[in-house]
Amino acid sequence: MNAINTKVTPTKRKQVALFSSDPSFKRDVATRLDALAIYDVRVSETSDFLKGPPADTRPGIVILDLGNGELLGRPGIVEARALWASVPLIAVSDELTSEQTRVLVRMNASDWLHKPLDGKELLNAVTFHDTGNQGTKSRIITFIGASGGAGATTLALSAAEHLASKSAERAASTCLVDLDFQSANCGAYLNLFNQFDLAGIIGQPERLDVELMDVIKLSRPSGLTLY
Repeated sequence: MNAINTKVTPTKRKQVALFSSDPSFKRDVATRLDALAIYDVRVSETSDFLKGPPADTRPGIVILDLGNGELLGRPGIVEARALWASVPLIAVSDELTSEQTRVLVRMNASDWLHKPLDGKELLNAVTFHDTGNQGTKSRIITFIGASGGAGATTLALSAAEHLASKSAERAASTCLVDLDFQSANCGAYLNLFNQFDLAGIIGQPERLDVELMDVIKLSRPSGLTLY
């Protein structure tokens, strides 16, 4: 019998651009997102937002700390937002005036969070807009066995490995979800086993947030993720 493979393959992290001039805010947001192990947070000063995205990469989400909203009065702020194209923008600020709110609407902000920041609201906003941004490009392939032993598990594994073999980028975006609640053999076929006890959350599905999903996932050397 093969030994259990306990090696954990790091997840390819998604880029989040954080713009703030508040040291404690930057530290708090970066710490919370880094703890999820799926986001790479790049921190810059608030004024750097006006320069547009860096040439070497384009983040998947932008978090902009507006403080008291003074930045919304700067000339060119709406034009600067256009440089980021369709990248979701999560704005965080104190109470805004009516005029500042109108500017924020013109900037096509995806979400707004009030200071002081609530950690759970931050995670909900980031994961919601991250999912929405990626979901438009997603494709779901389902394998259903007509009866036991029909080979659905083998076909699902073969298809997932084939897709993951195309490229490193394709592998990082390929996820195999085993919804066979009776046997769930995908992990066993790949000699991958999760030591996390799911018994405690079976009756509490609301606990299945992005942080817990990152704990229970399994990974192949190719980059393929298995749940």
